[in-house]
Amino acid sequence: MTQLSEPEKAHLKAVFNALPRERIRFYLEASSRNPYEALRRYDWNSKLSSALFETIGHFEVDLRTTIDAALTERHIFKKRSGDWLDNAHDELSERAGEALAKAREDAIANRRTGHGDHQSGRGHVIAELNFSFWRRLLDRRYEQSHGSAIMRRYPDLRRLGTTNADMSPLRDLVEPIYALRNRIAHHEPVWRLSWRQRNEDMLRLIRASSPELASWVEKKCRLGEVAAMNPAAPPTGHRS
Repeated sequence: MTQLSEPEKAHLKAVFNALPRERIRFYLEASSRNPYEALRRYDWNSKLSSALFETIGHFEVDLRTTIDAALTERHIFKKRSGDWLDNAHDELSERAGEALAKAREDAIANRRTGHGDHQSGRGHVIAELNFSFWRRLLDRRYEQSHGSAIMRRYPDLRRLGTTNADMSPLRDLVEPIYALRNRIAHHEPVWRLSWRQRNEDMLRLIRASSPELASWVEKKCRLGEVAAMNPAAPPTGHRS
């Protein structure tokens, strides 16, 4: 770290004191209790979180698009009327049904007020359903109903399952990504996590639906640039 002038030290000390002690504690402990180094690590964690969240955003959109396509294809194959989003056959949990109902209400409200950028009502509903909704569609309870339909979209992972409907190989990748997303959303430290692996997992899953999209996301990813700013000498990103 470059030598700080007294005014710079005074400014950084004021910044340090303005942060909640419980929040900065992790950074302070990892910086030999040096408040200036702790702030550098805190700043780097913010940059790392921002770079990761870009890939998470692309991944979340791709995941919901892939699941929606799989369930739509299954719905058509079964010659059912309407849309799988209608849940007319009560195949989804009560919680999922409530989420769908709220998404429809929010979509209607947003269209009336001019919010959102989706032209179709269906697009609005899809956009209103959060990451938690989509990850829960991978629960074991759904394997008998639509497990095989979804896993057909991930052939490499499908081969790892005990059956063609076994979604556990997909769940095992999605759950840690979801946990990382939530830590970022709550401004928690992520530098101690396996963030490199999570990024690779996201690219792997995007690649299953579109190698071109995965290549584009990888080229746009700023993680390499941000990783080079790491204030700590030892490599990070090894703990799950």
